[in-house]
Amino acid sequence: MSAPTTYANPYWDKVKDSVTIDHWDKNPVVGGIGMLDKFTARHDLVSEYAWTITDPATVAFVVEHCGPQVVDPLAGSGYWAWLLGQHGIDVAASDLKPGASQWHSHGVHLPVVNEEGPIAVRATGPERTLLLSWPPYSDPIGARLVQVYRGDRIVYIGEGPYGCCGDDDMWERLESGWTEVASHRPVQWHGLRDWVTVYERAGGVAR
Repeated sequence: MSAPTTYANPYWDKVKDSVTIDHWDKNPVVGGIGMLDKFTARHDLVSEYAWTITDPATVAFVVEHCGPQVVDPLAGSGYWAWLLGQHGIDVAASDLKPGASQWHSHGVHLPVVNEEGPIAVRATGPERTLLLSWPPYSDPIGARLVQVYRGDRIVYIGEGPYGCCGDDDMWERLESGWTEVASHRPVQWHGLRDWVTVYERAGGVAR
C-alpha cells in the first residue's frame, strides 16, 4: 500500500467547515443546532457519497486496518472503494444496485459490479478484508455476509447493536465468532451514532 500525502475527498471538503462540537457528548458533528437544512444536506451528501463522514482521521483508520486487499459487497456509490484505491488498496467493490438504490442514487465514483453480496464475497479469497459498511437495518444481508466470509478480518462501519444497521442475527454472529480489536469514532452527522469497528475471527480459523 502507498500512503499519499494528499488525496481527493470531496465529501469531507463539503462538510469540514460545518463541523461543530456536540453539546452533550463533545464529539465533532455536522448538522447541529442552527443548521436548518441539515436533513436535506445529509440526505444529498449521503446519497452522493456515504453514510459515514469520511474525515481524514477516519479514512486513515480504515486504511490502516484494511490491509492491501478488500472486498466491499455493500459498496453503494463506491466512495469508500474509491478512497481506499487512492491509498493503493485493491478493492473488489460490488452492490446489488450500485449507485441506484434508495440511499445512493447519484451514480458511482468508480466501477461497482452489479452482484449480490454473498456471491461477491464467496468469489474472493480469504486474504481480503471484509468491509461491511452500513448493512441495512433489520435485513438479513449483513448476517449472510458475515456467514459466508472466509477471511479473518472485518472492518465494520455503521451504528452498533440496537442502532440502524443489521439485524439480531448479524450482531449475534459478530459477538459469538469474532473479537473486537480496535474502534474509532468518526465525525458524525448530528443524531447518528456510527463507529468504525475492527473485528478478527476468534481463533483465526475460517468456519
